[in-house]
Amino acid sequence: MTQMGFGVSVLVNRSPTNEFCMEKGARQGDSLSPFLYIIVAKGVKVVLDEASDNGIFEGIFMSNFKPTIPFFQYADDAVFLGKWSTDNTKNLKRILTCFHLTFGLKVNLHKAG
Repeated sequence: MTQMGFGVSVLVNRSPTNEFCMEKGARQGDSLSPFLYIIVAKGVKVVLDEASDNGIFEGIFMSNFKPTIPFFQYADDAVFLGKWSTDNTKNLKRILTCFHLTFGLKVNLHKAG
């Protein structure tokens, strides 16, 4: 029995390679990992900025002008900053759940504290 995986290909000089099955994923220490975290961080920032613009999540304001600071990230750890309210916290959890469902990256809420 083979493992279920996704068939993917890579564009090389604008041409797709043969499909291959992703089985292992990136691991800690992989030279590609820092770049993947940067891409994910940008995705989180875009989602949180959109939520902030629509009044769904309220980040920390440093002045009366933009930008807001919705989170800090170091390596694979993130600290989310926002207005101290139950609604803001629930909305942040909803946003992260949507992010998980879209991109497959799950937040470990047991590590939150």
